[in-house]
Amino acid sequence: MRICSVPLFAGIALLTLGIFPAAAQTRPEHVILWVVDGISDKAPDRVDLPNLKALAAQGVYYRQAYTVQTADPSHVPGQWSTYHTSSIPNPVLLAGTAMLRPGDQRYVQESFFPLKITAHVVNEISYRALNVGFHYTAQAGGSLMRGAGYQTGDDKTLSWATYILHTAKPTFMLIHMQDTGFAGSASRTAPAGSPYKDNIWGEGSPYRKTVAQQDVYLGKFIEVLKKEGIWEKTVIFLTGDHGQTETGWHPLDASEAWTMPLVIAGPGIKKDQKFEYAESIDVVPTLCYLMGVTPPINADGRILAEALDSPPANVAPRQQKIKELDFTLLDVENAIEKLKAAQPAAARGRGRGGPDPVADAERDYYRIERILEWNKFGTYDRLIEHHKRLLARINASLK
Repeated sequence: MRICSVPLFAGIALLTLGIFPAAAQTRPEHVILWVVDGISDKAPDRVDLPNLKALAAQGVYYRQAYTVQTADPSHVPGQWSTYHTSSIPNPVLLAGTAMLRPGDQRYVQESFFPLKITAHVVNEISYRALNVGFHYTAQAGGSLMRGAGYQTGDDKTLSWATYILHTAKPTFMLIHMQDTGFAGSASRTAPAGSPYKDNIWGEGSPYRKTVAQQDVYLGKFIEVLKKEGIWEKTVIFLTGDHGQTETGWHPLDASEAWTMPLVIAGPGIKKDQKFEYAESIDVVPTLCYLMGVTPPINADGRILAEALDSPPANVAPRQQKIKELDFTLLDVENAIEKLKAAQPAAARGRGRGGPDPVADAERDYYRIERILEWNKFGTYDRLIEHHKRLLARINASLK
């Protein structure tokens, strides 16, 4: 387990943070990004979550926040594993964009560092590549440490977060509660005949129990914020890194895994408002606007103006680009599989010097594992349009 403190640089000239014109009287002094790993957007309706629902009543509740398709190529040799140790949605959430830059991507915590104290707490060392820009980090446990006999749960995550909050009063704190993601996989691997086999909502489901326990942890941490005297000065963003399928886990082709709830509450946030749609890339621009700091330079999410007491002027209307991109990529994936079935390798041009329609399609398909190449398209519209043209080409060859 690692807890470290990096002192503020002494003797340097004060840096100027980019300030956005959020109303001074409603600007929070602290912000918590509380991530519940793999939380289903159906959880608030399927499980008794009194603390989450109370938080939503004090703020704004988005029923579905879309992220990119969920994949984890961090253990596979390639461009992603060169720069990242976690699954794809996590850097997307912290960067405020799906157009990630390979090698030099900046994250939201760096908008506060070094003048404002930052902290990152999680019981899974796979997130270590995201530690840049945090003064305090506490990480241990997870799949990579189980073989060594070291396991830890989110009770320890809560303990670390409480200690750091009391000690340092961070301005920005990322708290990632990992146990829910592990529990979701239990339904997928449960023995035949189990009431929760392939059903995370089934009787005795570890997922249901863990989601309920996460709500307990949330309530305890809110009590800590009150005890420390900063509750009224703190804005909380509660969401997931990705969603959860009803059968458990988060395969990239399952749309249930692309959505999770989003709750925002605290100074500057409207009360008891409900909306249907947001995107995970919207969290960082909204958070930075509230806190008066500059987001990462390539953050392209939308400030959630409808959630704010004093929103900025001229915020663009909502466009469901991440959702459209997810389904477009899925359509291309399915079309390529049909093409493979219709034109087996032995019947294609491979080996005879002729064209190979499957190889051509896969070359032009920027699947989720190639996300670090998406930025060359510049915009989501161009990326989506490229894949729609590819889809039309594949469908034409299937006729």
